Amino acid sequence: MIMDTEHYKKTQYYKDLAEEVIEEHEELHWLWNVRIDYVTSTKSKTSQGMAVYGECIKVKEWMQVYMPYDFVIMIYEINTHQLPREIHKRLLHHELLHIGVSEKDGEYIYKTNHHDVQDFRAIIEEYGLDWING
Repeated sequence: MIMDTEHYKKTQYYKDLAEEVIEEHEELHWLWNVRIDYVTSTKSKTSQGMAVYGECIKVKEWMQVYMPYDFVIMIYEINTHQLPREIHKRLLHHELLHIGVSEKDGEYIYKTNHHDVQDFRAIIEEYGLDWING
C-alpha cells in the first residue's frame, strides 16, 4: 500500500501559534518539555456528522523511532481555513489540553486527555460554550 502524504504537511504557522498559547497560559508551561509536532491536513474529517477542526494524537512509543515526538496536533485546514487567527489559537489551546501526564514509579507517562468538562473548564471559562465560533 502506498501512503498518500501529499495531504499532510508540517506547519510552522500552527507551531508558532501553539507556542504563543503555551506562553500565555501558565498552566500549560509544563508542555515546553513535551515533544509536539504540528501537521495540517487538506482532507476533511467529521465525527458524528460534525466537522473536526483538529485532533491531538499520541505517538506510540515504537513509532518514535521514526518520528521523535510525543504528540502530533493535526489541524484539518479544509475545516479551519476560514477561521481567524484568534480562533486558531483557541483551537490549539483546546488541543493542547488533550495532552496529559501521569507518574508511575518515578517515571512520567504521557497520555491523551479525553473531553471532560472538568479538564476543559478553562476553555469554557475563557471563551464560552461556543468557543470555536468566536
